[in-house]
Formats: sequence, structure tokens, C-alpha cells
Amino acid sequence: MIRSSIMLLMLAPLLFAQDGSAQRSKEDEEKEWVKIRQIKALYEEAVAANQVEKLRPYVAKNFHGVLVNGREVRSFEELLQGNREIRELIGEGGSYKVTLKYAPGSMFGDVALAYGTSDEVVVTGIGKRFEFTSTWLVNLIKEDGDWKLYRVQAAMDPVDNVFVHDTVKYTRIFFGVGGLLGGVLLGYAFRARRG
Repeated sequence: MIRSSIMLLMLAPLLFAQDGSAQRSKEDEEKEWVKIRQIKALYEEAVAANQVEKLRPYVAKNFHGVLVNGREVRSFEELLQGNREIRELIGEGGSYKVTLKYAPGSMFGDVALAYGTSDEVVVTGIGKRFEFTSTWLVNLIKEDGDWKLYRVQAAMDPVDNVFVHDTVKYTRIFFGVGGLLGGVLLGYAFRARRG
């Protein structure tokens, strides 16, 4: 009894480990990845055109995500709101373009894991250009026979990124000019007092 329990515990990882080949051939799995990559292309187009609504059919019922700005979203409506907030920061007339690059993913039956990086370009309404790279991770599930985004997470370095560098640059200029102006005023006041 104890011996059979130990054998079962040793074999359990092998019984539950799947590389997808038990359920699909490599050829069939590649056909599924082709379908998933169509979502990638649609995502890139929807972001560039500011038409995120086009993604609605590709979002699962219990969707959850974390956007590149760190905002958590728990529904498609919250995803739309998060996009509106990002667009407000960019400003009217600005643009946002994302090009996804992906590494080979993993598929386990009706669940897939995809990940990679994205090259992102933001041009603000006043023409300021920001280029950066973020990392992303997506869990997809088959829902009603179609692949849908179930969990999405995007991230960029919170300290070493173009937005922080830009803020630091302008802060230095502000305090540098402020310090210079303050020094001139103090010098003038000191001189006027002595004279």
C-alpha cells in the first residue's frame, strides 16, 4: 500500500505534465498558433488606430490585465477606460504604436501561454516622441471554440525608462535655471544692500 502510494506520487508529475503533443500534433498546434498570431496583428492595428473596441470579441469573460502603466483592469470596459486614460496623457493629435515580438509559446490543450517584448512609440499631442521597449505575458483560453485573451500583463522598468529620463531632464533644467535666477537675485539684493 505504501509502496504503491509512493510510486503514484513519483509518477504524478509525468501523468499531469503535457507538452500539447498528447492532445494535438505539432502541425495542429501550429494551426492554433496561427489563429493566436492573428490576435497579435489585430491588437497592433487597434492600438495604432485607437480602436481598442475591435478587441472585444477576443477578450475572455473573466479577463484580467495589467497595462504597461501599471493600471490593473478586470473587464473589457476597464480596459477601454485604461486606454482612454493613456490617450489623455498622450494628448489630442498624439499617437501610440506597438509592435509585438514574441518568443515561442506553450500550449496545453485549450490553454496557451505567449510572451515577448514590444517596441512602443508614443508621440504626444505637442510632438514629443518617446520610444521604449516593454515586456508582456499573455494567457489565452479557448472559449466557445475561439482563442481569447484571459490574462494580460505588460511592464516596463519603473526607474530606467524614457518617461523618467524626460522628467529628470526637465527637473534639472527647472532647478538649474531656478538656482541661477535665485543666485542672480541674491547677488543683486546683496549688492543693493551694500551700496
